[in-house]
Amino acid sequence: MSDEAKVKLTEKFGIMANSFDHNVLTILALACDEGSVTNERLRYSLNLHKAEIADILKRMTHERLLVSDGYGRGMRYLLPQGSLDYFKMHEANMATSEANMATSEANMATSEANMATSEANMATSEANMATSEANMATSIKKKMSREELQVLILSHCEDWISLDLLSSRIKRNPKYLRNVVIPVLIASKKLQMLYPGTPNHPNQKYKISD
Repeated sequence: MSDEAKVKLTEKFGIMANSFDHNVLTILALACDEGSVTNERLRYSLNLHKAEIADILKRMTHERLLVSDGYGRGMRYLLPQGSLDYFKMHEANMATSEANMATSEANMATSEANMATSEANMATSEANMATSEANMATSIKKKMSREELQVLILSHCEDWISLDLLSSRIKRNPKYLRNVVIPVLIASKKLQMLYPGTPNHPNQKYKISD
């Protein structure tokens, strides 16, 4: 990647530019240097099938990393105009998602209460586990600063841990953790990935940096 492309991408996407995987970063750098990219052009730079490249371009367009122009084989992709606070954009989307989840959890309370009779017949060990999880949920604050949330995450990452298990333990939206909070910890080298450069790897896990 050229130094000019690196500067432009940092200006446009902020700190999030440090967390993009290799293929995404390569595509953004080419779009920055050449003005636009096409599926055919990327086949010379990425060791991927055209269908795989099409999927990546579709995802990047959906996430507003690129803007599409044209149709069919003449489709080209450009960087969005102006500077984007990509971190704040994701944080706002995740905040809305968490608000919707709170409403959904409240609506589930009645149905869970109706299940109490059948759950009473469960094994003693499962009942004890439910009590333990309830206590843990109570001990974790619903509202905390970004710094408090980062410290909480790091305290649960002394050993390799998956996103699903981490989000379950700290009672936070997994998409919010993956797209907003974890990239900041990785960029600041406080957290490391089991599969670096591939944030969405199906077996991805996280651990505090050595």
